[in-house]
Amino acid sequence: MQSRALSISWCDPCKKLTPVLENRVKSLTKENQVTSPKLVKINIDDHEDLASEFKVSTIPCLVLIRNGQVIDRIEGRRMNQTNFDQFIKKAVEIGSDNITK
Repeated sequence: MQSRALSISWCDPCKKLTPVLENRVKSLTKENQVTSPKLVKINIDDHEDLASEFKVSTIPCLVLIRNGQVIDRIEGRRMNQTNFDQFIKKAVEIGSDNITK
């Protein structure tokens, strides 16, 4: 299971999101004593093919993938604190079941 953060290098919200995402995942995995899901940050300027594959229409964009299938996604304006927390909790819960490395 992995979570992909799709962004671009000049995107300020994307830059601010990375440490928040990493810290929240670390906190939840420690709290629940589970293995952390794999986090992958992708610059869509460098990987337009992935932006197309994941149908990224706005950034930042978080995509939760398990066994090659998109389980959840959150992007741009939908990324409020509640949605963000729900997404991270789901990633940690799914990740504790089966981590793909």
